[in-house]
Amino acid sequence: MFKRLKYLVKLASCFRAYKKSSIHRTLQLSSNVKLVSANSGEKTPHFLFCVDEINRQQKLLVKIIAEKADLSIERELAAFEIMNATMPAKTGFQYPRIHGHDMSVPVIVMDYVNSPSAYKLLLDEESTVQPYEIFEKIIDWLRQLHEIKGTEHGVWSAETAHGFLRGDDKVYEIKDTKYREFAEEILISLRNEAKSMVDVEILKSFSHGDAHLGNFIWDGTELYGFDFSEWAYRVPEYDLAQLMFAFAFYCEDSFLTICEKACVLYPSINKGRLIFMTKVMAANWMVLTMRESENFELEKGNIVDVAGKTAEVFG
Repeated sequence: MFKRLKYLVKLASCFRAYKKSSIHRTLQLSSNVKLVSANSGEKTPHFLFCVDEINRQQKLLVKIIAEKADLSIERELAAFEIMNATMPAKTGFQYPRIHGHDMSVPVIVMDYVNSPSAYKLLLDEESTVQPYEIFEKIIDWLRQLHEIKGTEHGVWSAETAHGFLRGDDKVYEIKDTKYREFAEEILISLRNEAKSMVDVEILKSFSHGDAHLGNFIWDGTELYGFDFSEWAYRVPEYDLAQLMFAFAFYCEDSFLTICEKACVLYPSINKGRLIFMTKVMAANWMVLTMRESENFELEKGNIVDVAGKTAEVFG
């Protein structure tokens, strides 16, 4: 298998050398290989290829990490090992099978699901899939994933809650005074809210860690979860908060309405913690977006959207 993919490994080496996001436009691939995506961002730069395995009559997804030192392949393999041992794929809870890996590249080969992501489905004006149909399926998928528990109890406390805030040391890098002050105000309110948290003993669950709409694929029958490179044992509200904040951009309902629906679908979730975690996701994303805009004036329309959505989450 890996001998037949030598040219893909060579492409990955080129990607490491040049780090150009446009490099995929010049790639000349054989007829049985299709480039699915190429990401040259700072976080886990990678290639995703779809390969036709003619002898096996199936399609495989080949993920090649552009940084040899990156540990995301190791993390994904560990996640699949845990899931296969404790929560095998079944109806309503699917994830790709692993066909092989090579840590010297590093590369991982898994099933390819030839269907759009939940993100693309919600953007497609011709799609007949309703937003809440996808929302319900992803929440049910996450609920099943969270049945995998860690072996040690943890404590949800003021310190734990504050630890999820990642914008404190970055907010001062926002150049526009108006939006910097807006971000500071939100972070102060969250710090104060975190201080009021009462210590509660919890048993952490297996958390996907990057539960945005692009990491779920609906093939019309089953929902598949992908990309487990950010997994860890966390409170289950972490994954749901990521999903809820992402979903809010594609739904006309208010944040609190979405939260109520999530709690009905996932009765064991802690509503107060879910609301707090969603606020944290909104604040972290807002600070990161505002801080990383290279040309604030060109990005101002997007920044306004981010600020508006964040304000909506905070009510």
